[in-house]
Amino acid sequence: MQTAIHLLRELIRIPSVSSLSNRGIVDYATCVLQRVGWQTLRQPYRDLQGVEKYNLLAFPPGQNRTDRLMASALLVLGLAAGFHKLLR
Repeated sequence: MQTAIHLLRELIRIPSVSSLSNRGIVDYATCVLQRVGWQTLRQPYRDLQGVEKYNLLAFPPGQNRTDRLMASALLVLGLAAGFHKLLR
């Protein structure tokens, strides 16, 4: 297992300013997490300037990814419905 200091040193070497894609950071984090048994899921998108970006979802060993995604989706839908009521 890599130390936290080693991981941080590797992370700060990866260019990560907002005007660039965050793919390098996501690639690195994905490798580190998968090596220790986590499942990962990338969600690609483009920001307002058209720059490629990724959200990275990570699930620890033993956690059912499908159940977690469904719970997250229901939470987002519930928050959106509540926000919509506030706007009325």
